[in-house]
Amino acid sequence: MKLSIKITFFVAVLALISVFSACQKQFSPDLRFIQSQILADRIVGEVFTSAMQYADNNFEFDKSSFSNSIEINTYWSKSQRRFITTVDFISDIQNGIKRNGEIIYKWQKGWKLGLYNAKLQIVLKDFIYDNVRVNGKINVQFTGFDDHQNPQFQLIVDNLSLKFNDNTKFSFSSNIHGAYLNGFYTLFPNDDRFTLSFKEKGISRKGKSFIVVGHELIYDFSKSNFLPVTGTEVMILANKQQVINYGDGQADDKFIVESSNQSDEFIWKHHQ
Repeated sequence: MKLSIKITFFVAVLALISVFSACQKQFSPDLRFIQSQILADRIVGEVFTSAMQYADNNFEFDKSSFSNSIEINTYWSKSQRRFITTVDFISDIQNGIKRNGEIIYKWQKGWKLGLYNAKLQIVLKDFIYDNVRVNGKINVQFTGFDDHQNPQFQLIVDNLSLKFNDNTKFSFSSNIHGAYLNGFYTLFPNDDRFTLSFKEKGISRKGKSFIVVGHELIYDFSKSNFLPVTGTEVMILANKQQVINYGDGQADDKFIVESSNQSDEFIWKHHQ
């Protein structure tokens, strides 16, 4: 009788272990989708901050070069009534990221503070970012200062597409609210710190529609890390929700994925 009880108990324990293991195996976040989203976030944030350097009427672009691998040219377009600044990246490498191709900044004087309703448009034209080909437009407009006197901006991303080496595409449009926390009044971006919140719709590399909502993502360009230092993103793809948590302010390349009451920590690797 005791032997029978022991065997029954042992079988029950094995069953529980099997169920627990099965539950653990079920947690398989779509890391490919997450990696694509993180890369898209970074590209938008980087070209936004780069506009603070290049699209500025107080800087002599045609006489300056930020490095031997970047060429900058600016002219006034009478037909568009805007300055056109073209930045050509010639095998430029910063923080381990290789950049090639062209970004065009179409801007009006005073756009940084919204003077005379001035605006900025950023055009990415076959811009290569870490072996990913990027095309699309980002419209930027100053929207005022917040309670802490931080300048705020609205960014409208218009069908930005990322094409990867395997010919898959990740494309999206989004409405972004951004606010500078530091570095707005300096020329170079190495002291920039800003926050982004947004709602985004797009098509994943598997051809599936998705929605992403970003909550107070804070980027710190004074650090060499790639990810936001804090903030969350709620991602809905194929009726499955994943939440990305970037932590509590520490600058690192770690993030936590939460889905179906389970979570795990991952390390970002930007090479696709």
